[in-house]
Amino acid sequence: MQPAIEVIWYFGKRIIRTNFYQNMSRLELKIRASEEYDRTVCILQNKYGTAAYFFQLILLEPLRFLMPLREHMFIHLGDNVTLTIYITNNLLVDIRWYYNHHLIANRSIEQYVAQDSAVSSLIIGNFSLSDAGDYRVIVKNNYNMISSKTTLHLKSSK
Repeated sequence: MQPAIEVIWYFGKRIIRTNFYQNMSRLELKIRASEEYDRTVCILQNKYGTAAYFFQLILLEPLRFLMPLREHMFIHLGDNVTLTIYITNNLLVDIRWYYNHHLIANRSIEQYVAQDSAVSSLIIGNFSLSDAGDYRVIVKNNYNMISSKTTLHLKSSK
């Protein structure tokens, strides 16, 4: 029989005791965005000693667009085009851009993460007839997926 293990979580200013069962202790918290969640410690102790684990919790929000793509854009030949999305900040996201249902690998893509949002931009230089078509961006993490699309049209120079 294994010796009893006491598990104590220090979450910001809260102290939470949980059970240790089948070599695992689980902690579920409901927290507010304003709450300190970067100072978390888990202490395991039994009659043989103590172990402490320090870690940072990452608050994951459901993905949502703060600014999706416009549905249609009309572009002159030779113009530079930047397609930009803003999403809720989520460090664990995968962002992929598609052109006419094909993954874009040979274009300039820039991504920035700010404190409360993330930005991804697809840059199309020197717009040509072959660049006209449907563009989609898919953003996903382990919990959900969102997408936004636009159609780029060639604008006549009348």
